[in-house]
Amino acid sequence: MRKFVMHVVTAAVLLVPSSLYAQDDPAFGLVTGYPANIGVIWHVSERVAVRPDFNFTWFSTEGAFSDSDTTAIGIGISVLFYARATDQLRLYFVPRFGYGRTSTSTPNIDPTETTQGSGSFGAQYSLHRRFAVFGEAGVLFSHATGEFTTSSNSWGTRTGVGVIVYF
Repeated sequence: MRKFVMHVVTAAVLLVPSSLYAQDDPAFGLVTGYPANIGVIWHVSERVAVRPDFNFTWFSTEGAFSDSDTTAIGIGISVLFYARATDQLRLYFVPRFGYGRTSTSTPNIDPTETTQGSGSFGAQYSLHRRFAVFGEAGVLFSHATGEFTTSSNSWGTRTGVGVIVYF
């Protein structure tokens, strides 16, 4: 009886299709890129992903008449809409919204708040199941306001490159 059970188990293992052992593509990953930011990516579905990001900068200036410290912090959220995948290459459209605040210790310079909206086209290439690179190019609208100054608007281009490590 023991040999019979062993033969049944062995036959079941050998006859089960290998596709049952296949793993799904990773849904979460860490993202870093240029312009300098760190974030995560979450693939909600095969065609949609959400990518929140964060950036932080601090620098100090020492001058002959004054010293100052400047701090800039920003957050953003992007939603990637993927087109059909071709081999390891995936093309996508990505609208993005961002908010940032810059403040300095210099008395005459007031803190600035910036809101940004952009639309870009991008390409993501998977070098490995858990590692991908991407590049994006598009247009950017930015609106900045200060506590004591008037507001400003600007239009420009937005480009970015980065890497994704999936887990």
